[in-house]
Amino acid sequence: MIQSNSIQKELENKDKLHEILPSFPLCVDIEVAAICDLACPFCYRQSIITPDKLISDSLYENLIKQCEALGVPSLKLNWRGEPLLHPKIDKYIKLAKKSGILEVIINLPIKIHLDLVEFVQ
Repeated sequence: MIQSNSIQKELENKDKLHEILPSFPLCVDIEVAAICDLACPFCYRQSIITPDKLISDSLYENLIKQCEALGVPSLKLNWRGEPLLHPKIDKYIKLAKKSGILEVIINLPIKIHLDLVEFVQ
């Protein structure tokens, strides 16, 4: 059982979080392709209407500029879809790396293209 003193200490420590946590996110998630070439029976995409869409170049570039300005070190290019299905994924990875983002993460690369491996590493 938690005592009231320990709860009070926890509340006091939360006021000091701004001193130890960075003022920017450590990782930003961007869905570049809300499309998937699989039809997994357990996936929620099969039970809801999800339009297949690709992110626009201008929106992606704007988001990367914001990440660069904040000093975000990591970027994850997935959510519901498969980022490698985006026809400009190599351009997007290059732009992120050029902008100083140290780590670019993608999810399940079903259709991995060997020429993309050098950009992801």
